[in-house]
Amino acid sequence: MKSKFFIIITLGLIQIFNIQLCLADWSAKINAVGKLTKGQYKSSIIIGEGLMPEKLTAPPKAPKFSCYLSIKPLPDWSTSLAKDIRLKGQDYNQWVLAINPHGNIMSFEDEKAIISWDSSELGEGNFKLLGGWDGSEGILISDMKNVDSFEVTGDNEDQYYIIIQSMGDR
Repeated sequence: MKSKFFIIITLGLIQIFNIQLCLADWSAKINAVGKLTKGQYKSSIIIGEGLMPEKLTAPPKAPKFSCYLSIKPLPDWSTSLAKDIRLKGQDYNQWVLAINPHGNIMSFEDEKAIISWDSSELGEGNFKLLGGWDGSEGILISDMKNVDSFEVTGDNEDQYYIIIQSMGDR
């Protein structure tokens, strides 16, 4: 991820330099793929750490969709994010994911979505995935650097998971 910065130096004349700086120490894209439909069937988010926090609001759900993935920046349940870069140097980070594996397609059966990531994009420390917005459903993946996907099955409502990054044995 690169951000553009413009630096203006005045020495009698104004000069503008476009410098590309990488603000994220690491960032990982997490993808959701649902049932192939004529509407939206893919969704993705970005998590990471960097020199400066960065948040990007998620786009609204499409009129027809078969899966939707966003980050919930607790305690604000009314907001959904597509990107959440945290300040580098923390011993512990957690991202709450909201996943709708079914969408509003006209099916009365549960549908599934595949959630995947490139484990080489994950930063330092341990990464694990827990079920439930508060992790109460327990550890589903104990090492996200060794497992790169999981399946979510359900109807047209959000299911919650937590990604935890820790520097110790937390």
